[in-house]
Amino acid sequence: MVTTAKSKKPSTPARRRAAPTAKPQPSTASRVLNAFSIGALAVAAGAVLYEGFRRFTRPGDAEHPAPDLALEAPRLGSDGERAPVDFRPDPTASVPASERDAFRPALVP
Repeated sequence: MVTTAKSKKPSTPARRRAAPTAKPQPSTASRVLNAFSIGALAVAAGAVLYEGFRRFTRPGDAEHPAPDLALEAPRLGSDGERAPVDFRPDPTASVPASERDAFRPALVP
């Protein structure tokens, strides 16, 4: 052992460090498995959040009230609420030739 002038303790020679080795690269199968597992965790977390949101929120009433469709609403056409006779169409009147095309079925030539 070698002693230095300043200290009385013998010094030990410096140890050599081993050369740094390159990190081994993960295989393709390992990367695919990691990506798949991360995706599965994301889907599972999304399902849990969706189910929690759906369970703890009340369904809202997105429709507006329609009082004319209520069961106790008066029905038109009953109890003498029909249109006046002057405004009713004549069921015995013949269809004029100018309007016959409008009543002809589309497939008839």
